[in-house]
Amino acid sequence: MAKTCMMIRETRRKYPVRVRNRCKICGRPRGYIRRFGLCRICFRELALQGNSRRREIFLVTGRRMLR
Repeated sequence: MAKTCMMIRETRRKYPVRVRNRCKICGRPRGYIRRFGLCRICFRELALQGNSRRREIFLVTGRRMLR
């Protein structure tokens, strides 16, 4: 509930500079990898699943992974 509340609150920020980057999968604000739009934990899980999940990372982030 708290994460959902924080995510909704960010859409109504008075100052756009204070917007916090969040993981597109779990919403975690810390350990965020800007290039992929994911937190380190979700990125690691997707990477450990192998090449078959490369497309999923692309769909979530909109960016291709380097080989």
